[in-house]
Amino acid sequence: ASWAGWSRDAAPLNADVAAGVRRWGGVSAVLVFLQSVLGGLVRHTDAGMACPDFPTCGGLWIPPLSNALVAVHFLHRVLGVLATIAVLVLAWKVTRPAAPPHVRRMGALAAALVVAQFTLGVVSVFTVLALHPVSLHTLGAAALLAVLTLLAAWGRLREADGGAQARGAAARAAGSAAAEV
Repeated sequence: ASWAGWSRDAAPLNADVAAGVRRWGGVSAVLVFLQSVLGGLVRHTDAGMACPDFPTCGGLWIPPLSNALVAVHFLHRVLGVLATIAVLVLAWKVTRPAAPPHVRRMGALAAALVVAQFTLGVVSVFTVLALHPVSLHTLGAAALLAVLTLLAAWGRLREADGGAQARGAAARAAGSAAAEV
């Protein structure tokens, strides 16, 4: 098996782990995708400095949302917090010993990437949208989405593989028992 777990020999996920990976991986992937789309809107509407401070926005925890640029930027922050929480819950769920090592590694990578993303978002504001932090923030979003999509897919595929393997073993056992009679 490779480091990422791309192998037909990779262990199937047990039902509890698969359900957690499928649910939280899917939710996290959708939130990060929406966050990326919203980040593009922030970038292309020049709303990146509509909230020039952190953690507040214009000195307020909840700014007046009557200005479209402030509303877009603030929504990007709020969705970022929600996505961060979802990814950290996913990482927590897949670090259980019941999860195969390749799933635990991808969960840890997702947690590291989301913390880096959050940090790069803050650094982007503090550096008044300097090229390097903003570029790394965009790259990090793509990497995080890829890892989350992989985890969500594993939650579906590995559970299906495990179910098929279990059904196949049961059918073989039933067939051999019938042959002995």
